[in-house]
Amino acid sequence: MLTRPLRSRWFAALIHVGLWLLLILALAALGGRTPRFSAATTPGAASPDPVPTGIIQRLFSARLPLDKRNATNLSNPFFTRHFEPPVVPAPTTRKVELTYHGFYQTTDGPMTALLKVGENIVPVAVGARALADLFVADISFPTLVLTNAASLTNALPLNTKKVVDVPL
Repeated sequence: MLTRPLRSRWFAALIHVGLWLLLILALAALGGRTPRFSAATTPGAASPDPVPTGIIQRLFSARLPLDKRNATNLSNPFFTRHFEPPVVPAPTTRKVELTYHGFYQTTDGPMTALLKVGENIVPVAVGARALADLFVADISFPTLVLTNAASLTNALPLNTKKVVDVPL
């Protein structure tokens, strides 16, 4: 029922003329004016700040109390001590390289051994302190025997480096 009027030539011509009329009216600017723009006037009072910047400035202030900034050491679900390395106790001994280089004895003096401690050669006699807690117990041609207060002995063979633990 609607297809017959839509296919008629009169309807097509009427639509065609209407569109041309709208185009001419739009180009002639009939019935329309541009709006008049003027400078806007502002009220005397300032508008409130939509973002509370005063609170943000206080958060990032350098004058923040230390207990608020260093709260990471407290128990908190957002910080963990799981990844911190375990505390290693301070060492109580150090390792020293000792080398026995032989001994000598003068006619009137005691038997003296030549002991290389690190890079220094130190002459030590029987009963003398060689290092912090090590004393010379016996000097012979093949070995030098060192002992400490706990009666632990170290035998140093001739011209052989030996690493010994010495208390600090």
